[in-house]
Amino acid sequence: MSAVSETKMAMNWSNACIGQHMRPQIERMIYHEVELKDGSTEIVPADVIGIYQDPVFPERVESISEPINGWIGRMAAPGYLDCTDWITGESYRKLLVELYRIYGDDDIA
Repeated sequence: MSAVSETKMAMNWSNACIGQHMRPQIERMIYHEVELKDGSTEIVPADVIGIYQDPVFPERVESISEPINGWIGRMAAPGYLDCTDWITGESYRKLLVELYRIYGDDDIA
């Protein structure tokens, strides 16, 4: 599939998500990459990084990156706490395509 047609499908999917429970949430913001002791990495917006500096978490956290200014995205349910983990990307378009690849629903698109 070409990048143009994949982007078009992702845009159609994003528009079709309006009114659905989970919708793409893509923002340019300051975030941190949190390396955990189990080897995984979590992407955390800077405005909530404080929870990883809480005394409860030090045994889970290996390191916290310096602030990064970039694009992050996830699927979220407006008005609810339901959401997926954040992912990073080079642009709004590339993140939308990646969210579509991960969570896209052929019945919606």
